[in-house]
Amino acid sequence: MLGAHIVTNRGKKGVRFTTWAPNAKNIIVSGDFNSFSLDSNYSMKKVSEYGLWSLFVEGIEAGVRYKYAIEDNKGHIVYKCDPYALESELRPQNASVVHEVKDFKWTDGAWLNKRKKKNMYESPLNIYELHLGSWRRKDGEFMTYEEISEQLPDYIEEMGYTHVEMMPLVEHPLDASWGYQGTGYFSVTSRYGNVEDL
Repeated sequence: MLGAHIVTNRGKKGVRFTTWAPNAKNIIVSGDFNSFSLDSNYSMKKVSEYGLWSLFVEGIEAGVRYKYAIEDNKGHIVYKCDPYALESELRPQNASVVHEVKDFKWTDGAWLNKRKKKNMYESPLNIYELHLGSWRRKDGEFMTYEEISEQLPDYIEEMGYTHVEMMPLVEHPLDASWGYQGTGYFSVTSRYGNVEDL
C-alpha cells in the first residue's frame, strides 16, 4: 500500500502515492509532472490519525521521477525520496522513480524439491559473502545484474561455495558504504539495473 503504485481510480489510470509521516504538517508530491515545484494541486491528504498521507495523480506512468516535499510544524520544508519506492535514480541523483511491477514466474521448483530431500544439518556449508559492485568490474565500471548472473554461478561452483550471501542490495547514496546506508528499502540499487534484472 505504501509507496507509488500504478492503479486505476474511478476509471482513470495514474499513480497512488502513499507514505507515513506522522509529524508532517503538509506533504506535496513533487516530480517531473510539476517540475519538482511546491504546487499545492499535488498536496497529499492525511488519511489516518496515525500519519498516513495519500494522493492519486491521474496520467502518471512508469519512469516518472518524484520526491515528497515535507513541511514540518515549524514551516521548514525538506525534499525526501520515498522510502517505499520500488525504483530510485542512479546516484548522485536521489529521486524516487515510479515503477510498474511486472509478474515474475519463479522457475526453481526442481531445485526446491531437491533441497527438501537433502539433510542440510549433515551437509558441508561454505558461504561466500558477495558485494556485487566490487566482485568484478567491466572496463572499470560496475557490471549489470545480467552480466553478473552469467559469470557468478560458475565462479561459485568452481570455488566450492554452497551458499551466497549478498551484501545489501537496497538503494544507497555512497558506493563506499557497500549498501549499508540504505535509503530505498524496497528499491534494489540502480547501479546494476532494476528489480526485473535482479
